[in-house]
Amino acid sequence: MTLVRAVRDDDHFPEYGLIVLRDDGYDGDDDGEGILEEYDSEAHPGGTVAVAGEGWLYANATSDGTAVRLELHDAEPPLELDTWEDVMETPLLVRGGVVALEALTGGGLGPELELPGAGRYRVRVARRWAEGVAEWALCFWADPGGTEPPRFLRRKVPAVAAPPSDWDDLLPHEPRALLWFMDAVQREHGAVTVALLEAWGREHGRGADWLDRPLWPEPASGEPDPYSAAQRSEITDLAAQLGVQDPATLRGFLPFHRAAGLLAGDLAAGFRVVEVPPSARKVLRLLPERLAFMDLRADIARYAKLAADLTALARWSAGGVLEASSADLADRLLTEPWLVDEALDFAAAKGLLEVGSDASGRLTLAFPYEDGPDDEGF
Repeated sequence: MTLVRAVRDDDHFPEYGLIVLRDDGYDGDDDGEGILEEYDSEAHPGGTVAVAGEGWLYANATSDGTAVRLELHDAEPPLELDTWEDVMETPLLVRGGVVALEALTGGGLGPELELPGAGRYRVRVARRWAEGVAEWALCFWADPGGTEPPRFLRRKVPAVAAPPSDWDDLLPHEPRALLWFMDAVQREHGAVTVALLEAWGREHGRGADWLDRPLWPEPASGEPDPYSAAQRSEITDLAAQLGVQDPATLRGFLPFHRAAGLLAGDLAAGFRVVEVPPSARKVLRLLPERLAFMDLRADIARYAKLAADLTALARWSAGGVLEASSADLADRLLTEPWLVDEALDFAAAKGLLEVGSDASGRLTLAFPYEDGPDDEGF
């Protein structure tokens, strides 16, 4: 159990929030393992922590400050769970012999790690945070006879996120950011007055007039932007329902947010950001199609990553089929059985997996692919 070699990138930039590792020696046009190729699934690319296949591994980065260490071991290294927050293992098929950090859209971004050659490897992916930096370790060792699908060994970040706020879907970015800025002022001063908010904006480079700039300025070309026009129309309707003036600036959103229940207080005494605001569904009359879209967005935010973990289990099982109970899957992914069931419902609805069950409740997860498994079972 010896560390053979290691390389490190202390200032890695995860493009689109993904750490991407590819096998530089593998020609992506060659015949591969079918369901393990990089673009063979519509599942979330990085899952809750990491997902791998034939010649690629994606890790779900959640921080701009990222340090990545790649290690090659001559055998499975000892577990050091106490020093990491999230730890999982996944198989990886290598066709060339050199893996490297790359940008999602292609091109090298980091150092290369030379492996002993082509074959099946096991990769332990570990993540932790230290002083605002996400530290990652990807430990490789040869696993030529391995058959085990991915497994989580420690999980701190929940497999399923809390439901997003309805307001995140309804409000444009700037009015939502106003609440974040007010929360920052509130933590420092308590009640948030307009004077404090204006001063905060000046101190943080937003200018003296940042509360009064038009949110939907007239386009220079004279041609209206359809997206901005639709967004503006919806805000006008929501303001009418709340009984406030149609807001055109961030200052105008102060009474809007107050009427919506996102703020408490008033202009005279100062505002405070409400920690748990009421649902937009209880405050507003929303069209059925708008509610359906919000439900879809909420399901994606909550279940897409765990559904990707479940999809990876099937992809790494013989023939792309895995039989297990909800409890078995929950144990492997370190989450709750009922969350597994909900994520499987999401995966089935999105066509990521074909999910069945027998009379005893035992589940069958099948990866949907057209050509059938090859001779190796993948």
